[in-house]
Amino acid sequence: MKNFKNQFLLLVVFSLNICLAQTPSFQELRSIIETTHPEISLNDKAIAFHVWSVADKSSREANIEFGKIGYTLQVAKIKNASKGLVVISCNTDNTSVGTIAFQRDSIKKAIFISKNDYTFLNNCSVNQNVIYDSFGNKLYQDLKVSAIFKSFADILTR
Repeated sequence: MKNFKNQFLLLVVFSLNICLAQTPSFQELRSIIETTHPEISLNDKAIAFHVWSVADKSSREANIEFGKIGYTLQVAKIKNASKGLVVISCNTDNTSVGTIAFQRDSIKKAIFISKNDYTFLNNCSVNQNVIYDSFGNKLYQDLKVSAIFKSFADILTR
């Protein structure tokens, strides 16, 4: 009986953790881009989404990596997205602090958004990320800083 209680408790904790750290859907991310940057065509493009904070060094380093990847792969052929990648950089700080850090980090090809501007992002946590192909299939989720570049190199097509 004790073993069952432990397994049940573990299941509840695991389920709660999944519910609290939900990634936004492909359609929600498309909606952000279509609303904030209607000039960007999303036909046959992958979407990368990353949550970061100025105070969290690891998430900020990952954001810089995503910025580099966004610049490098903006028109590259990648798995199930022959016209490149669009990166959404979601900051958890107030907009002015996040914008200053974003500019200081020289991120050129990512869409800056504030987590506070979208209610469906309330359950997203710092350092959370997801990459979708152009069909809405998850290619990667919650990549560590050290794995970002290699993961994208693995989905490049020639």
